[in-house]
Amino acid sequence: MNTKEIKKVSALLKDALCFYIAQSPVRELDLDDKVYMNLVEVVWPFVKEHPYYGEDLFLSAISWHIEKYETMPENIGAEEVENLIQDIKKCFDLNKQKHYLVVPLQNSTLKKDFTFDRFYFLKEDEEDILIQKISELSQIDMGRVSDFLEHTKKSRSKDFLKSNLLVIKVENQTENIRRSAYQIAQNAIDSILLLHAGIEHQMSAKALFHPNLGWLEKNSHVAILSTDGWRCGHGFDWQAHLSCDVDLDFFEDEVVQQKFVELYNLFNFKSTDEFTYRFYNSFSLYSKARVQRIEQKENSVALLLYLTAIESLVTEGRNEKRLRVSAITPKLIQYSDISQADLSRKLNDMYTRRNNFVHAGTGAYWRDETEELELLEKVVAKLILRVTDIESELNIREGETKWHAWERYVNGIFDDIIFGVDVPTIP
Repeated sequence: MNTKEIKKVSALLKDALCFYIAQSPVRELDLDDKVYMNLVEVVWPFVKEHPYYGEDLFLSAISWHIEKYETMPENIGAEEVENLIQDIKKCFDLNKQKHYLVVPLQNSTLKKDFTFDRFYFLKEDEEDILIQKISELSQIDMGRVSDFLEHTKKSRSKDFLKSNLLVIKVENQTENIRRSAYQIAQNAIDSILLLHAGIEHQMSAKALFHPNLGWLEKNSHVAILSTDGWRCGHGFDWQAHLSCDVDLDFFEDEVVQQKFVELYNLFNFKSTDEFTYRFYNSFSLYSKARVQRIEQKENSVALLLYLTAIESLVTEGRNEKRLRVSAITPKLIQYSDISQADLSRKLNDMYTRRNNFVHAGTGAYWRDETEELELLEKVVAKLILRVTDIESELNIREGETKWHAWERYVNGIFDDIIFGVDVPTIP
């Protein structure tokens, strides 16, 4: 905070104290008071990046700080401003708490429990056993866990405890957790499905014939558990897609676990980095495409969304989109079952189908034509997974953003194909 900023904050802090403290009787703080909101607006930039920032708590912390003054101080300068900022940050630190998000992984299969980082995968079991495991891993009283999950079953999702479970430990303000719980769970499940497709794991016969497949009531909720009862709650979305129809045993591979953690950190702790944002956008398109293919059986819409996910990474702002998608994509990924040339031809054909659907209304696929779309889903997944390992290969120049380095690399690959320029492909 520079001298000019300190003077501005101190002046507005003085105004607020004069308005509230130097009155008889002392005024009650009110969000509608201009002096209060002026102080809020000028202080916010200096605390908004705190890892445990919470909007409601921020407003309360300013109120509590002002209320500490019994009389007007003789001088309001840098020291008083620093005390205000530190009080707010201390409030964030003191009020953070561990929360445990519990979400059923409906239609998945799992041979045994496993845990890594902040994630706990619990094998489907008797409800009492699952409740005991959740109590032990969270250190929350078993009676509290049992009561809250029973409430979840009765009021939200009656089959909540009839599947494998994913438990995610998250430490933050309760207001932030309640706001983000559903999206955290959705991103986690979508990341599982992305990894399953991108690492070429085949769905096992056991997963295909899960005994509960199709019989469970669809779940749209995430349970939030914590040691304090008032912090417990639920995440929810009307458009939830929390089914996870894969065999989860491929998570025994530590490489898969590491990539899952990287995806979680990238896609849940949103940064202003354009590179991460662009890949997250592609990830969202991929997830929507999978819903259209698997749940809605809308293969033409799925084709459009899958190809848009690729376009968003390799063609934005460029012409020759069909050519770029079919030529560049195979050089950015590794695919063991098909050559680069054959994959290019298939992508070219799929993009032509996409154009016919968009511009002529011609259906791209019949409902039972899925093999080509499954190939495309794996290609898109592999491309998105490059977000976890590409940085070291981009040769980022001084003053250049990661996204611009990516664009330069991708365009270099295209120039190599068209003009014969010697630009290495990504291994």
